[in-house]
Amino acid sequence: MSLLCLCMPMPAQAQDSIDISSASCVLIDNGSGARLYEKDSTTPLASAGMGRLMDVMVSMDSNSDTVTYKAGDHPYKTKIGLTDGAAYNVEDLRYASILANGEDAADALSDLNDDTLQRMNGKAAKIGMTATTYTNTYGYEDGETSTAYDIALLAREFVRNEDLKIYYSADRYTPTSFDNNQQLSRTLMSYDGIIGGYETASDQAKTVAVVSAERNGMSLTAAVMGAADKDTAEKELTLLLNYGFDHYKNVTIQKENVADETLDLTRGNTQYHITFSLKTDINVLMAADSDESSLSTSVEYENKDDPDAVNAYLVVKQDGREAGKMKLDKTVKKEKVTKKAGIGFFDGFAIFLAVLFTGLYLLKHLTLAIKPKE
Repeated sequence: MSLLCLCMPMPAQAQDSIDISSASCVLIDNGSGARLYEKDSTTPLASAGMGRLMDVMVSMDSNSDTVTYKAGDHPYKTKIGLTDGAAYNVEDLRYASILANGEDAADALSDLNDDTLQRMNGKAAKIGMTATTYTNTYGYEDGETSTAYDIALLAREFVRNEDLKIYYSADRYTPTSFDNNQQLSRTLMSYDGIIGGYETASDQAKTVAVVSAERNGMSLTAAVMGAADKDTAEKELTLLLNYGFDHYKNVTIQKENVADETLDLTRGNTQYHITFSLKTDINVLMAADSDESSLSTSVEYENKDDPDAVNAYLVVKQDGREAGKMKLDKTVKKEKVTKKAGIGFFDGFAIFLAVLFTGLYLLKHLTLAIKPKE
């Protein structure tokens, strides 16, 4: 897997527009997180039950296999029929939260941690969901808002994490701890290369949906908010994904084509041989009509004269304009350097005096030896 995915800017000429009737939408590159197409993607809107995705993500913080459901007095709209006081398999609850939109299942998951709501908001901030604040742990519509871009970033985390991806991509699952253990199922929208998605709805939010797909080395996520209905959401998600796959291409900079860089630094009696190298290929998402030969790379150093703090970065440019950079892998070898023995100041002065007095002594006796007799 590439450690760096860059998204080059689209060319200056106008691109095809997409007829989107939903209140907002966005298309992002899963590698870089860059927005490839958007309509009011940072406008906060009612998000229906999208919080259940984050609840499932936070449940991964716990190592517990089971949890006891506490019904409480919650205004659920979607239930899967959990029994108050019963213990349930955590895996069953994760699938039920996504496949069946079960608010009671998500509520049960939230009891895995005492601070689930704080964790949800903390993770949202960490992955860049700057416009989202969760107000409950189970996706109930109580004025909670999000944005199309934030929802796409959340889905991106499910794509990038294999442990989460299994829930995001599932279309059916048979639980083992529910009363009837009937199979849970949903129908993912039909799209070539689809790898996962989630859809929810409410009277206030209408339909909110997100979907991810991969083709030709590209991985994209599209999200819509405020769609009139499920069919409209899926039609517009398809338009967004098609736009991305039609207008972009993936270009790989192979690690073998980036030469290692070596620095030799000396501090005291230690010599440092520091090698910087690219350990993985780099994926670069470019406009489909871009010239691949316009890509270039160079190395940029940080703290170049300090063997402990020095770092190197591979800078990727298109037509001389920086598109991104990544930290290179650093390998350090040390060796002791033996300095040649030298004569110190005091030692040198003592030798000088010894030579001087010896010379004077010899000169005195030599003078006496050659003095003529009277």
